[in-house]
Order: sequence, then structure tokens, then C-alpha cells
Amino acid sequence: MGVSCLYSSFLLLVWGIVKLSVYRLQKINEAYGKYLPGSFLKMLDKRRVIDFRLGDMTEKEMTIMFSDIRSYTKLSESMTPHDNFRFLVRYLRHIGEVFHNNKGFPVQYYGDGVMAMFHGKTDNPVQAIIDMHRRVAEYSAERIKKRRSEIKIGIGLHTGKVIMGIRGDAWRWEGGIVGDAVNIASRIKGLTKIFGAATVIFEDVYNKIEKPQLFHFRFLGKVKLKGKNQTIKVYELLDGLPEDVFKLKMQIINDFNKATGLFDNEKFDEALALFEQICTVYDDLPRSIISM
Repeated sequence: MGVSCLYSSFLLLVWGIVKLSVYRLQKINEAYGKYLPGSFLKMLDKRRVIDFRLGDMTEKEMTIMFSDIRSYTKLSESMTPHDNFRFLVRYLRHIGEVFHNNKGFPVQYYGDGVMAMFHGKTDNPVQAIIDMHRRVAEYSAERIKKRRSEIKIGIGLHTGKVIMGIRGDAWRWEGGIVGDAVNIASRIKGLTKIFGAATVIFEDVYNKIEKPQLFHFRFLGKVKLKGKNQTIKVYELLDGLPEDVFKLKMQIINDFNKATGLFDNEKFDEALALFEQICTVYDDLPRSIISM
């Protein structure tokens, strides 16, 4: 075998090793990307995971979404731990694409809950919520066919400034966000149970929507969140609801908005009378009004 032939064989071997190394590196980066989204990297002005340092952070205005499954505790009690885990995996697979399709990404999964973030116009997270409700409805229909429990979700949405960064200790790091906006978003999600609404959004999200004509909202009133002195306006997103529920809520939306306006102006007797009239069409009286 000549020298040139040996040299060619050596080059082919080196090229093969380089290709394999590049392939493995790509796979490692893809794997890391599933733990820390590329969008998170970009917002911290980093190109690679290895560029991070503990304590790296930046301040951004983001829209934060919190969601969870209704009556999850009761649902999980009817399943074994293995079945429960498989259920959550299937559920998250159904909704995961929604975030990425609408310029967002999930930051944290906690039990049945998801915290996600969106950068830019608030139309994107609103559309993500609509898509999410539809995906869950499809998954729920599949479960009902198999004689399993129906599932529904509640979602809260708020826009505000947060600190994004890398936190942890010497042994484990994670990307996370902190800030008052995160706490408010979580508490707004809690309002969905009080109002019996699938989605509740804060007024700052509502006011920043660029194309409001594409969506349907109704005013729920002013509320004071725990630990806050000021009241805030909250709205219910109607898009994404089952078609029959959507039509009924749209049918009464003018009277409902008038009633919430009366209630907001402390004309309680007039508001209650109008709400009772609404209930003859659709039993949609918020629990907060009933218990006043």
C-alpha cells in the first residue's frame, strides 16, 4: 500500500471521527435544549449552554401564563402512581406544541401545572390559550370514548417585568424567573375557580392586544389580589370554549357587561337583579357575586 493510499485512509478516518463528534455534539445540544429552551438562551444573550454562569440574569417584560387541570387531586386519586404519571405525559404532549407555535416556551412543569412565558405582543399568548383549550378538549373527548374522566383546565395570564436567570447551587443549576408579575399571574389563575371561568386575564394583557377584533372577552369586574392594595380589572377570554358555551355567553354578553358595570359602581341591587335575569338564559352567575 502506497503512502498516498495510507494518507487518504487516514483522512477518511479523521473525517469520520469529526462527523461522529459533531453529530454527538448536536445531540447533546438538542438534549440540553429540552431542559433549557433556546429562547431562554437568547434572552440571556448566550449562544451555548456552556456559556452560562450561576447568577447570570436579565430583566425583561414578559407575559406569564399559569395553567392547571381542574379537580386534579380527585382525578389522581382514582389512578395508580404509574397511571397518573402516564396521564400527565400524554396531557403535556397534547399541549406542548401550543407554546412553541405562538412564540412562547414552558418554563416549569409542576405536578399538573404549567408556567409558560411569551415575549412580544400579547396576541400570541392569547392565541396559545385558545389553541390549548382546543387541544385539551380533543384529548378529553378521546378519554371519554374510553370511559375515562373528562378533563378541563384553568388559565391565568399577566404581563409584567421579570428577572430571568440561572439559579441553583454548586451541584445543580436551573433556568428560572422571579418577580411580582409571576406571583400576580399565579393568583389570577386562581381567580378562574372563583369566577367559574376557563381563562382570566389581567387588564394589562387586554390593553396591549394589537388585534382585539380577533378575540372575544367579557369584563368580570375589579378584584383585589391577596397582598395587594390596589384593585385590578380582569377579563374572561371566551374563545376556545366549547361551541355551545361560547354561543350562550356571547348571547348574554351585553347584559353581563352591564351587570358587572353596575356591580363595579356599587349598585348591587340593580346588578343582582340583572344577573338573576341572565341566569334564566344561562346559569353563569359568578360565585363572588352570590357570596357578596
